Amino acid sequence: MRKLRLAIALPLLQVGAEGILFLWRQHSEPTIAVYEQIRVTSAAVMSFGLNPLAAILTRFVCQSAQWVSWNLQAGRSLSGGCDFVFFTFVALSWFFIGMWLDRRKSIEPKEKRRATLGNSVLLFLLLVSGVFLLLFSFHLHRSSSAQIIQTALVQTWGVFLIGVPVLAFPQLLSETKAPGNLSLEYTHSRFRSLSNLQWFVVAGAIFAILLALAFLTKK
Repeated sequence: MRKLRLAIALPLLQVGAEGILFLWRQHSEPTIAVYEQIRVTSAAVMSFGLNPLAAILTRFVCQSAQWVSWNLQAGRSLSGGCDFVFFTFVALSWFFIGMWLDRRKSIEPKEKRRATLGNSVLLFLLLVSGVFLLLFSFHLHRSSSAQIIQTALVQTWGVFLIGVPVLAFPQLLSETKAPGNLSLEYTHSRFRSLSNLQWFVVAGAIFAILLALAFLTKK
């Protein structure tokens, strides 16, 4: 039986989910207050929670492009292009997540991978992104059920973006230090032994805990 490639399945699932939320958003009235005079739909809130990094990057790219457009092209609207940018970021982010999940089980435990500057920079960016999302989540409104779920989703993203570099840290140390550092290699091998299904179960458990805490601390 051919093994399911998560690098293909996860982007398709997430883009499909975001597509459903996009259609829902187009056919629903904004009822959730974000600021005093700004209301959004439940679908928009859930969409941000599912892919917060893609949403934030899309906002940055579109605002930058809008500024250039207003200065060079007399205020051309970019709203339709922003939707395309968002779906592109969603697909790319889940492609890399799926590729990481596919590759982590294909590498033999005894195979040594050299610690490179690129790997270190990537892990640092993931760590910074996770810390940013955790801090950002504490500023989200939690006055409705959709917003509470959004907060728990964003915090789950933050926990995992922090967790991946932290779990990779023992491997980097074992590769940069003298060979024979059994404690570091054992720590890393324990996490490598987890199957992808177990990782999803862990993610679901973390989300459930954060969701319960978000309801208990509802504003």
